[in-house]
Amino acid sequence: MKRKEHEYPLGVSLKPQDPRMVSPHSNPYRARIRKDNKEYSLGHHYSVESAHAAWQLAKVTHIKEVIDRYRREGFYNKEVEDSLINIYKNIEQDLQNQRPTTREGMFR
Repeated sequence: MKRKEHEYPLGVSLKPQDPRMVSPHSNPYRARIRKDNKEYSLGHHYSVESAHAAWQLAKVTHIKEVIDRYRREGFYNKEVEDSLINIYKNIEQDLQNQRPTTREGMFR
């Protein structure tokens, strides 16, 4: 059974197993982030919210790393940096307020 697109928050998926077989003692939700065209695991979590919070924190950290790297590039543009800062601040705000980050919400 293929999952519906956007069934889970950004960075979250259900472990590939039969959802009816999930034990209350398992951690069925996994968090992942893509960095530099590679996917990294952020662990398995008991709740969707916990997995998404792990993604939010990792995403903020990654965007800050990208900004630092970008500042050293020869083609630096302040508008690009400001846009990236705005994105990570929106994600941080979502994390602090315990609300999910959406694609649209990152660019508000």
